[in-house]
Amino acid sequence: MLYAPTFRKREATRLLPFADLDVPALERFLAETSAILVLRPHPNDRLDAARLCERSPRFVLADDRRVEDVVPLVLRADVIVTDYSGIFLDGLLSDTPCVFVPYDRGEYERGIPWDYEANTPGPKVADQAGFIAACRRGLEAPEADAPWRARVRA
Repeated sequence: MLYAPTFRKREATRLLPFADLDVPALERFLAETSAILVLRPHPNDRLDAARLCERSPRFVLADDRRVEDVVPLVLRADVIVTDYSGIFLDGLLSDTPCVFVPYDRGEYERGIPWDYEANTPGPKVADQAGFIAACRRGLEAPEADAPWRARVRA
C-alpha cells in the first residue's frame, strides 16, 4: 500500500493522524494481510517517518531521497492512501483502490477545486479502525469501488 499525503505550507502534514492510533495494532494488520505500508511524503515535506519505519519492516520509507521516481510505486501499489494529493489519479489508470484521509479538510490551505466527495473514489477515514477496514477492503475486495473509479477516470 502506498501512503502519499500532500504538502501543507502552514501546518506540518500529519502521518496517520488518528486519535486512536495504535501502531502495534496497525503492525498486526499489515502482518496479517502480508502488506507493507510504503510512506511517500511530498518532496517539500520532511516528515519524521523514520521512527515509524524503525519499528517494523512493514513500514517502508520511500521519500524522494530514497526513491526518485514515484511511478513504479504507484504501479506496484495494491491500495493508494492519500488526503488531497492527485497521486490517486495516477492509480486510477490501473484501477487501484483508494483510501482517503482528509483529516484537515475544513482547514486545508490550498483548497480543492472540485467536488471532493464525488471525485475521490473510495472510503474517507477519520480513525484507525476506519483506516484498517478501508485498507482491508481495498486489499481483499478491490472491485468494491471499481464503478466509482471508472466514472472518475472517465
